[in-house]
Amino acid sequence: MLRSKYFFYSLFFYIISAFGVSLSIKAAIGVSAFNAMNLALSSITSLKVGTITFIMNVCFLTGHMIMTRFKKPKGYLMKFISVLLLGSVINFILYNVLVDWQLTSYVQRLIIILIGNTIGGIAVAFIVYFDVIAFPMESLCVDIQHRTNIPFAYLRYGVDVISLAVSIIISLSLSLPFFAREGTIISMIIFTTTLNKTRSYLLARKGVKLEVQP
Repeated sequence: MLRSKYFFYSLFFYIISAFGVSLSIKAAIGVSAFNAMNLALSSITSLKVGTITFIMNVCFLTGHMIMTRFKKPKGYLMKFISVLLLGSVINFILYNVLVDWQLTSYVQRLIIILIGNTIGGIAVAFIVYFDVIAFPMESLCVDIQHRTNIPFAYLRYGVDVISLAVSIIISLSLSLPFFAREGTIISMIIFTTTLNKTRSYLLARKGVKLEVQP
């Protein structure tokens, strides 16, 4: 019963996370490496950003399913539902709610990306805290770590490096705007800091003793 409750709580925070991602994209001064790749792929296809985000997450989920030999059907279903919701909400917010919203100054864009990453960091911290629906990307990295002993951090950074490279190659090859800009650095700092501090706060309230985090 408790895990079922946390499942729905987690879905709620997936929605909040999607809102944060949408604000960051709307700011248009650069997004996280993974979202930069999704934006680049969206720009060369007829697919919306949220749809690309869903497809990429399904790719990670497929890898996770293969690595775990399809032994966790309930977990796979929960992850599928969560990333479907994430992509759908991103599409709804970007192409319906925010479609006519104009940011007329760079300061406004900075404020919006700060708000977006703060919201996203808080939402992901709660998802991690509930520990019911892990993101497919992180799940696959954990699987590979267990098989190869490559540190999780290296694998996760590797995903970001590949995502960034794909985004830059697409932009250079097709003379498109760069989707990884100063906002990408802002996202790394604000999102990670907010996530760590929120998670630390949640675990401290639960009585879990933490190691010092950056």
